[in-house]
Amino acid sequence: MNKFIELLQEYLIKAIELTETMIKSDYSDTDTIALMTQNRERLMHIIDQIASYIVWDEVSNEDKNHLNNQINFIKKLDEELLVNLQSYKQEVQADIKKTFQSKENIKGYNLNDLK
Repeated sequence: MNKFIELLQEYLIKAIELTETMIKSDYSDTDTIALMTQNRERLMHIIDQIASYIVWDEVSNEDKNHLNNQINFIKKLDEELLVNLQSYKQEVQADIKKTFQSKENIKGYNLNDLK
């Protein structure tokens, strides 16, 4: 049973590290962000699988508290990541709007009527 708990802790630490890396990343590098997101999703699936093998009644309260603290920390990092991604989304939307408006303004000029 201890091996599953140690494995779970190891993967939770990897999830924390990956999430912190994502928070510090350049969101304009969409390929890297997409790859990290896919890896994180796989990692969370593995964590879920490991947790399903643990008999939680046999786990000490100290280990449960430690695991809960790690999970809560991941949740806080998730919130920070979502805020950052939402902020980047708004920046991209503003850039798209600005580009579209510029294109529409240029369309208004009829260069064929110049004398």
